[in-house]
Amino acid sequence: MTAGTGCPGGKFATGAGVACSADGSRVYVAATAKDGNVHATIGFDGGARWTDWMPTGVRSIASPALACSADGATLFLATLGEDRRLYESVVDTRQSDLRPTAGTRIGSLRFRSAPGCACSGDGARRWIGAVGDDGQLRVGGPGRAGWSELGEVISAPALACSTDGKR
Repeated sequence: MTAGTGCPGGKFATGAGVACSADGSRVYVAATAKDGNVHATIGFDGGARWTDWMPTGVRSIASPALACSADGATLFLATLGEDRRLYESVVDTRQSDLRPTAGTRIGSLRFRSAPGCACSGDGARRWIGAVGDDGQLRVGGPGRAGWSELGEVISAPALACSTDGKR
């Protein structure tokens, strides 16, 4: 079982972000191409069938991070912009492509790592984390006042949260 074709230039410039619906029927994978554009593919039936890689219309200088609502209808794409700030894009997966319906810059801090991303089952609470320019791992998200500093780390974080998003 291989992912679809259409990888621009034959190779991606970053690692990939992966998320799946709670029932495992849909698997989403996104990566940044050499030109800075993020592309994504969808695996159906637990990865038995894959779409071709498709552009999302989002740019990043690092590996993107993904989180998916439990029903698989909403995909959250976290990226590190060319200005080294974090961005969240919201994708309605019921559309024919994976182009975001909304995109937001998360705060004004600059970061040096790829982001991590997690969401509650209904997608109402989202968490995004990355390593700041000062080496501090910061976790925050849309609608939150400020960032939680969790100490110095050297690599990009991986995030997960409870179904209700409170832990």
